[in-house]
Amino acid sequence: MVETPARISLGAGAALLLFCAIASGESAPERRSDGASKIPIVLDGSFQNAAWSPSGARIVFTRFRGRGYNKGPADILIYDLQQAAVHNLMFDGRTNVTQPGSTWNARTDQIVFSSTRKEHDEIFAIRSDGRPSSLQQLTSDEEYAAYEPSMSPDGLSVVFESHIVGDRLNGIIRRVSVGSLKQEEITEPDEDGDCRQPNWSPAGDAIVYQKRKEKGPWDLWVYDLRSKEHRQLTAGKGDKTDATFSPDGHWVVYSASPPGINGQHWWPSAALRPTWPEILCSFAIRIRDVEAPRCLQRAVLKGGQDGNLLRRRSQSS
Repeated sequence: MVETPARISLGAGAALLLFCAIASGESAPERRSDGASKIPIVLDGSFQNAAWSPSGARIVFTRFRGRGYNKGPADILIYDLQQAAVHNLMFDGRTNVTQPGSTWNARTDQIVFSSTRKEHDEIFAIRSDGRPSSLQQLTSDEEYAAYEPSMSPDGLSVVFESHIVGDRLNGIIRRVSVGSLKQEEITEPDEDGDCRQPNWSPAGDAIVYQKRKEKGPWDLWVYDLRSKEHRQLTAGKGDKTDATFSPDGHWVVYSASPPGINGQHWWPSAALRPTWPEILCSFAIRIRDVEAPRCLQRAVLKGGQDGNLLRRRSQSS
């Protein structure tokens, strides 16, 4: 039995770790050596991109049902931790995908996601009760597809990753006001290289994203909305990806591939629960005064094949 942690999310309360585990084999242990316990979801498919509800009582995640990694169709599901029950939010035969981080908005109770329900991927939002009348299209562009949406704390704006249709390279970070469809570029495609996976800060004053130039490693950058300045947050060898702010906005948690670990090993990425009680991540870096990254999870697990596990883990420090 081999597991690989995938993208994760941080919670609220007594420091718990929630992450998606990719597994090979027909069964997985209920509890791992690092204390992570399996969330009992009895469904087929690959479970990914888990994110917390504003209260920390539920989890939204993406279920890929196609053959192979990240192959659609994909559904969006919600798991209730208290009732140990799961229900479909988006189940329509398209590829509907959420991301970890600021996916579930506390002010509007909307969940943002990308979907192929149009000619190509666009950004949509729907209330957590799944009422069809609450479904809202947020982007529309004939030339550019849209992925990885993150909603601002006030629920008025969404940032996302944009690519020319048919080209998954050369990503651009864009922002759209809810209800306007008018897009604003946060990064410049000709100057900034390949930019992806943006996430809002809890205060709504900054956006963290990952960037790579040419064949260099992925590093994290922060965009300040007031000054409109971009600041590099990480450097050095190895990819730093899938970044999410901590609930207090002082830390960014992210996935990393440390030097000396080959491509068959993976570290989990992170997302935070509303009050730091549960955490899903491997590294964190203080956002204001850049210091050496702090390792939040030390276990390295060898990669396997696609699986369907969600796990949660207590985080003592």
